[in-house]
Parts: sequence; C-alpha cells; structure tokens
Amino acid sequence: MNVEALRTLFPVTVDHIFMNHAAESPKSTPAIDAVNRYLKDASFGDLYEERWISRKEEVRGMAADLIHARVDEVAFIDNVSTGAMLVAHGLTWRPGDNLVTNANQFPANVFPWLNLRRKQVDVRTPILPRSEQAYATLFSAVDHHTRLIALSFVEYDNGFRYDLERIGDFCRERNILFFVDAVQGLGAMPVDVRAAGISFLATSGHKWLLGPSGQGFLYIQRSLMERLAVLPLSWLSFETPFDFSNYERPLLDSAARFEGGTSNLMGIAALGAGLELILQTGVTAISQRILHLTDLLIEGLAERNFSIDGCLTPAHRSGIVAFRHPNVPTEQWHARLSENRVIVSLRNNHIRLSPHFYNSEAEVEHLLSILD
Repeated sequence: MNVEALRTLFPVTVDHIFMNHAAESPKSTPAIDAVNRYLKDASFGDLYEERWISRKEEVRGMAADLIHARVDEVAFIDNVSTGAMLVAHGLTWRPGDNLVTNANQFPANVFPWLNLRRKQVDVRTPILPRSEQAYATLFSAVDHHTRLIALSFVEYDNGFRYDLERIGDFCRERNILFFVDAVQGLGAMPVDVRAAGISFLATSGHKWLLGPSGQGFLYIQRSLMERLAVLPLSWLSFETPFDFSNYERPLLDSAARFEGGTSNLMGIAALGAGLELILQTGVTAISQRILHLTDLLIEGLAERNFSIDGCLTPAHRSGIVAFRHPNVPTEQWHARLSENRVIVSLRNNHIRLSPHFYNSEAEVEHLLSILD
C-alpha cells in the first residue's frame, strides 16, 4: 500500500489530521470528481442519464463484491435506519414473536425495532458487555419464540467488534434471522455475509466507505426476498417500468424492487468512488493498516496514563479507539486537539479516534504529542 500516494487523494490531509471516520469521512478527490461529472451531465437534464443509470449498476456490483453477496441481493437505500425499517415492517410477525437487539448500540438499529411493539412484538433490549461475555448475555435473551437478532457489527462508542460468524452460526442452528448494522465496520474490516450467515445487512456510505451522507445499501439474502413485503412499492419496483399504463407487471426479481422511486444517482456516483478506492486498495490490507495505527495509538495513550475504554482482545478490535484521562476533563483534551486541527469526536465522555488507511504514523505521533 502506497500510503503517501493515497494521502494525496484526500485534501483534508494538507492542513488537518483527520481521525473521525466513525462520524463522517472527508471526501476524496475521486468522490468530488464523480459528483462534479454527474452535475456537469445533469446540466443537460436527463440527456446523459443513461450513463449514470449504468454506473448505478456498476456500483451495485462493487457493493456486492465488498460483502461477498450476489449482485441481485443488493438494494440502494439512504441509510441504516431505512434498511432496518424496511426489514422490521416488511416481515410478517406472529403473536408471541420476539426479537433481540441490544440497547447499548447506536439507536439507528434500535428505534426501528422498538416500533414493532405497536404490533405486540416482544422487543428485548439487553445491555451487552463489551467483552467475551457479550455472547452469553445475547444468547440468554433468546428463546424458541425469537425470530430475529439485530446487532451492530462494531459498536459506535468504543469500537467493540462482534464475531459475526459466531452469532450467525447460533442463528442458523435455531432458524433465527440475523440483521447487521455494518456502518461502523464495513470498509475498515472484512465482512462476508455468506460465511457469517447474515440474513440482512444495512450500511450508510458516509463513514468508513468514504462516500456521501444519505446514500447506503441493503443486503437481503436471496432466499428471504419473498418473505419481505415491498413497502416502498413504486413504478420502478416492477419489470418494464416505462409501460406506464400496465398495472399487472411482475415485480423485479431482485433486491432493487425495494428501492422505491427515482434513485439518488449523484449519491450513488460518490459512493461508487469510495467503494472503488476501498476495493482497489484491498479490505484485508486496509484492516491491517488500521489495526497497526490503532496499535500505535493505544500504546501511546497508555504511556501517557490515559484509560482506554474497550476490549483490547485482537478479535474484538476495530478502527475505533476511545479514551479519557482519569483526572483532566475530556472536554479539555477535545478542545486542545481541535485547536491543533486534529479532528476527532467526543462521545460518552471519551475522545473517540477512528483513523483510516491513509492516516500516517507521523500523524499519530503528532496527535500523541499534543496530549503530552
């Protein structure tokens, strides 16, 4: 990986240290160029629209490749919340059914499920420890009426990463559906929906995927597609969409039936630039690079007597490092970093760092020096 060459693709590196990809990534020049090309064509209305519809299908293929899915299992959505709502309300629930989703995750993967309580679904919300004990706690909330487990791949606050294959095996053995909010891990850590037995996966593009806000995608396991009602039923949900007066057309035989009406072609173009960069760089290489940088951060923070919040077991590590000082208020450290043009997040009384593959060792050293 040529880090110096990759850094030139991110204008933010000129005068900032950006370690806030768990919030929103800075846009790369390829993403900016993709949006500008789209807008230039759009200045002629729909004259060049077909090339962007074709690009949409190329981006769908890239999304499928990233998660080891079939291309017809990927639908474009705007964000994780939408994906969770489509699944939650698209499934048919029976009296006595329950689902399990932990309360201490980002609420985008909680509220859509809580809404099912209006349908008398028992929504169970255990607090999962950010440790090996998480699995026992999760599994103990399950019984023979559990229809679905909904989890985040990586927890947003301290970066605890779940073993998706372990949970997927548990679900398969009990015929339980498995929904994953992948937004805090996808693009930074490898995901294989088949190996992990994932039924549904939703992600937004604006974090580790280096794409725009308001554009993501949803994976729906092919064998489950007919079990989901098409809630955003629209003219583009059907075959031969330009046969306007024919209301007897069959639904699309793919996840695209769940996309509703006209697509955000500009957002998809920008997302495609991010996906292209990630696939070209290689997810395995990216994850190794990120874990190397977080190793340096954790070591340097410990040397300076900061407390790391999270499980440091390698299997549960991700691109997120959360820390605080035992004596000095966290807000003071956040202000000091901001004054020195280091972009990070303040979450739950911790500083949250989230570097990506193009961050450098020199940036890590400079960040740590500010904390001296």
